[in-house]
Amino acid sequence: MAKEKGTPTRFSNYIFKKLMESTKSQKEIAEEAGYSNPNMITMLKLGHVKLALDRVPAMAKALNVDPLDLFKIALTQFYDEQAVRFLTEIIEGGISPSEKKILQIIRDASGTDTPQLTPERAKKLAEIFG
Repeated sequence: MAKEKGTPTRFSNYIFKKLMESTKSQKEIAEEAGYSNPNMITMLKLGHVKLALDRVPAMAKALNVDPLDLFKIALTQFYDEQAVRFLTEIIEGGISPSEKKILQIIRDASGTDTPQLTPERAKKLAEIFG
């Protein structure tokens, strides 16, 4: 079922959160993402427009977020959860079932953000799997 324009979505909430966390102005983010009009950022965060998938790399760089995370969340603008899960499985092909389970535990514990691999975390993971 399509959402009404302007209805907050998982994507628009994510963009809003990342904008709040950024030290950049919306104008700077718009320019870095390739938009000539900074109002596009406002329209994205309010759910009035969708982020074109070909703009994901530039927007991810502007917001300093993982492009794959942004891409997967951006997919939710166009597809239902079942389709997004299917597309994510295709994107993440090559990961063993055991690795998928480990990755899912990490994702569940991290929320919507990709956890940063700090030296301390790398050491702990090496200890766990070493």
